[in-house]
Amino acid sequence: TLNIVIVMLLTEYVGLHYLLSVGICFFTVTSVGFWLNRNWTFRKKPGVWRGDLARYAAVVIGNLLLSLVLCGFCVEVLGIAYPFALMLLSILFVPVTFLLHRRWSFGLPWLERSP
Repeated sequence: TLNIVIVMLLTEYVGLHYLLSVGICFFTVTSVGFWLNRNWTFRKKPGVWRGDLARYAAVVIGNLLLSLVLCGFCVEVLGIAYPFALMLLSILFVPVTFLLHRRWSFGLPWLERSP
């Protein structure tokens, strides 16, 4: 995914520690992700967006903290290379994050089609 490419670029070419790269990546893609999810994925009607953004940010920050801990564990304890650890975590987090954003961040039903 794009997140993995950004993290690898920041780590391999900029020389940042992989966990710092993960943190920077999460914060830089949050605004674009919010806009795309609100307007394209979940097709929310224009209007008040601040509450959606606050809930979206809470999910992203929770995801970031959990990702940092689990990525560090996978790399430092299990000896998995960080790109593979990130791929594994992405596979695990994507469906859960999608449902959290759908239901809580944007207040839509669990499984019905977006408006």
